[in-house]
Amino acid sequence: QCATTTTLNVTVTPNVTPTFTGITPICSGATAPTLATISNNGYTGTWSPATVSNIASGTYTFTPTAGQCATTTTLNVTVTPNVTPTFTAIAPLCSGATAPTLANISNNGYTGLWYPEVISNTASGTYTFTPDPGQCATTTTLNVTVTPNVTPTFTAIAPFCSGATAPTLATTSNNGYTGTWSPATVSNTASGTYTFTPTTGQCATTTTLSVTVNPNITPTFDPIPPVCYQTTPPTLPTTSNNGYTGTWNPATISNTASGIYTFTPTAGQCATTTTLNVTVTKITPTFNAIPPFCAGTTAPTLQNPSNNGISGTWNPPTVSNSASGTYTFTPTAGQCATTATISVTVTPNVTPTFTAIPPICSGATAPTLPTTSNNGY
Repeated sequence: QCATTTTLNVTVTPNVTPTFTGITPICSGATAPTLATISNNGYTGTWSPATVSNIASGTYTFTPTAGQCATTTTLNVTVTPNVTPTFTAIAPLCSGATAPTLANISNNGYTGLWYPEVISNTASGTYTFTPDPGQCATTTTLNVTVTPNVTPTFTAIAPFCSGATAPTLATTSNNGYTGTWSPATVSNTASGTYTFTPTTGQCATTTTLSVTVNPNITPTFDPIPPVCYQTTPPTLPTTSNNGYTGTWNPATISNTASGIYTFTPTAGQCATTTTLNVTVTKITPTFNAIPPFCAGTTAPTLQNPSNNGISGTWNPPTVSNSASGTYTFTPTAGQCATTATISVTVTPNVTPTFTAIPPICSGATAPTLPTTSNNGY
C-alpha cells in the first residue's frame, strides 16, 4: 500500500460522581429546600423527583446533563414528623390561691414559650405553648380551671344554758366542705364566735358561727318555818318566786326529821339547782330513871308529864312488880316531841344458902351462925 504506520491518540474521560452538600433533616410542614441543579464539583443536571417533599422523607436522584462524563447520584432527605409537646395537667385551683408556674420544657423535652405567660388565679383559661424553632414540635394548649371559692354553711346552734353539755362542731359543712374549728370545742360557760377553716384544696372560704350561752339563774323560794315533829308538813312549791318550774328531791317534806330538799329546774330554763333547808322540831321527853326493885314490892308510878314538861301516855300504863320491862311514852300530839322509853329492872327474890352445921354434942361449944350466906346475902 506504499503507506507508513502512524498513531492516533484517543482520550477516555472517567465518569465523576457529582457531589452535593447534604440537606439537614427538616420538620414536617416546614419550607422544603431547593435542589441545586449544579453540583459542588460543577456538573449540571436534573433531579427526580424535582422538588423536595416537606411531609415525607425520600431519596432524590440527580441525572447529569449528557456529555459531562458524570454518573447519576442520589441525595437522601429526612423529614422529621412534628411531635406535640406534652405537659402534666394542672389540677383545678381555687380562686385566690397561688397559681403554679408554666413549665418552659415539656415532659418530652421541647422548649418554647407560653401565651399568656402567667396563669391567672382568678379565672379559668387556655394557655398556648409555642415550641422554639427547629424542634419539629407543634403548638399545644393547656386548660387551667379556676374554681370560685364557696362559703361553707352550717346549721345554727340554738342558745343553751351555761353548764349544759355543749354541742359538737360539725367538721363537714352542710354543703360538703371539711375543715377545722378555732376554738375546736364549744364552751358551755360563755358565748363565743367559732371560725371554720376549710381543709386545703376545697375552694371554700373561712366562715364563722356564733353560739350563745345563757347564764344559769338560781330559783328562789320563801323559807319554810320549822315543822313540829309529826305534824302535817307544808307542800313544796313547784314554781319558784322568780318563775322557774321544776321538781323536788325528796318530793315531800318529812314531819319526823330535818332535811335538805333539792329543787331541779325543768330542762331548758337555764336555772341552777337550789336547796331548801327544813327543820323539824323534835323534843325528847326525859324521865328520872327508876332504880331496880325487888319482885313483889310496890311498883313505882310512871312519871307523867316528863321532866321537860311533855305530857302523854305510857304503854304498858303501869310498872310490873314481877318482871323487868321497857315502857314506851307517846307524847300527846302537837308538842313536837318524840316517843321515849324507860327500862325498869325487877330483881327476883333469891333464897340465901348456908353450909349445913353437923350435929353437935349437948354442952359442946356451939358454932357461930354466919351473917353472910354462901350466895352473898
